[in-house]
Amino acid sequence: MGLSNKKILYLEDEESFLDIIKGYCSHYLAAYDIIHASTVSEAIKLFEDQSFDIVLCDYILTGENGIDFLKYVRTVRKSDIPFLIISESDDRDVVISALNNGADYYFEKSSFICGKEEDGCSVLFKKLDRIIELRSEPDDSGVAKKLEKMFRVTIHDVNNSLTVIGMSAELIKERGYDYDGLTENIISSQKSIIDTLDFCVDYWKLGNQKNRWSIVHSIIEKSGMSGFLGKKIINRIPLNLEIFGDCLIEKAFYNILDNAFSHGGAKNVYCDIARDNGSIMIIVSDDGNGIPAEEKERIFSQGYGKNSGYGLFFCKEVFRSSEMDIREDGVDGARFVITVPESRYRFNDRINT
Repeated sequence: MGLSNKKILYLEDEESFLDIIKGYCSHYLAAYDIIHASTVSEAIKLFEDQSFDIVLCDYILTGENGIDFLKYVRTVRKSDIPFLIISESDDRDVVISALNNGADYYFEKSSFICGKEEDGCSVLFKKLDRIIELRSEPDDSGVAKKLEKMFRVTIHDVNNSLTVIGMSAELIKERGYDYDGLTENIISSQKSIIDTLDFCVDYWKLGNQKNRWSIVHSIIEKSGMSGFLGKKIINRIPLNLEIFGDCLIEKAFYNILDNAFSHGGAKNVYCDIARDNGSIMIIVSDDGNGIPAEEKERIFSQGYGKNSGYGLFFCKEVFRSSEMDIREDGVDGARFVITVPESRYRFNDRINT
């Protein structure tokens, strides 16, 4: 066992899944050591005798379930050790029970489909790494780092609580206990709060990470593949154009495309560049409904829009933090122009055009 290895207490009574997890660790993740228990009583004994970095716990056990051990860890031992429930069941009642009793995440065994076990393990261990990072004690590097840690943990815990609220409302509706459609209000508010929290996380990241060079053509292609399947993006940006800015620039371009397709009714989006003295302009235009003249001054304001009101405001902030500017000057459809100063772009000859 390595001196800095992470110790996982894995409560699992199904040998095949234990073998999958152990096999993945031995091949790819030497930094993890798996300590196995097959019953809750065995897990309790190990937890009392040893120290662990994380608990991975099956839900369905012979004659008992993983929530019993979760309750012991959180209620009896008063431990905030990272705890992940894993199970074959996708029952929302189970998810609600796990999160309500203090689990950090819930992971379905269906992710380990035949022939894709490595993919499932990869996703699982990324979650484990994230939980360990969230729950680890902040160092003594200053107040800012401690506040950052508190912020991350708070957002994570609030998101879990909101998941419980949303799933509970859906179950009430499905079981016929809804009154006058009130559960729709709950679900809508829950999603709105999650959107707000997601924005808070992104806004916190803004300016807190190093700027980097990004290939504009690739950003747009990636956004098109990830969120707008079936939509048409005519990408005429040179393959070797790079811009230097915040790591969230990719999300800013995604928001512009989302505004066109989801809110502007566009069928086609066109991406081009033009020169303006020493600067270049990245132009994203569409054939949608456009933006009324009286609203053009307000579209980048916080709170503007039909949904969260953060999309274009966020874009403005991202580009501004990268010393760029964005404006909208469309006549028929929407037309967004991002002006990039000479110091913030380059045509990289090493990129194959």
